[in-house]
Amino acid sequence: MNLEPVQASTLADVTYHRLREEILLGYLRPNALLVETELAERLEVSRTPVRESLQRLAKDGLIVSRSRRWIVVEQTLADIRNAYDVRIALEGHASRLAAERATDEQIQTIFKALYSRGDAGPSAADFVASNELFHRHIVEAAGNRRLTDATDLSRQFYFNTAVARLYRNDELSISHRQHEALAEAIRRRDGDEAYRITQEHVGHSLAILEERWPG
Repeated sequence: MNLEPVQASTLADVTYHRLREEILLGYLRPNALLVETELAERLEVSRTPVRESLQRLAKDGLIVSRSRRWIVVEQTLADIRNAYDVRIALEGHASRLAAERATDEQIQTIFKALYSRGDAGPSAADFVASNELFHRHIVEAAGNRRLTDATDLSRQFYFNTAVARLYRNDELSISHRQHEALAEAIRRRDGDEAYRITQEHVGHSLAILEERWPG
């Protein structure tokens, strides 16, 4: 898996961010058992930073302790709807601000994060990583640290491997075209259009989840 490097000051921070990304992107699946010794060995750290990280993840609501064992939380459809309500608000505003504030270099970075589909159409697995980068660059281009932090805290089930598996190829193509249109709106400095496309894009994803989420 190719996760973005994180800026962290301690080994516990690095471990926490790594595990958090693995959960949010769906590499650690719902109801997965998290064993300190196994995680420490895989991440090549001692059990102390792993233990601290698990406690922080529990505070984030991403894992829960059952019978003295840490388990990845399985979100309900109601949880997902709530997360997407927040996503529309945060990412919609971020897209508007990005259209107003992004530097030319930041806009180029947003375009570079667009997934290259090729003739075969988008791959769900590859699209997850591309999608994560694309939306992260837009939020960062908004130039508001508090908005970036709030978005990071509410990223559960935005788009991860579990969500991607629910998409048909034509729906991944629609999502990609929405990305292209959003990037173009930001390049044109059209904040209203960027906000509208973000609402449409998030609504498209939520509709798929509401139809097919196994819970």
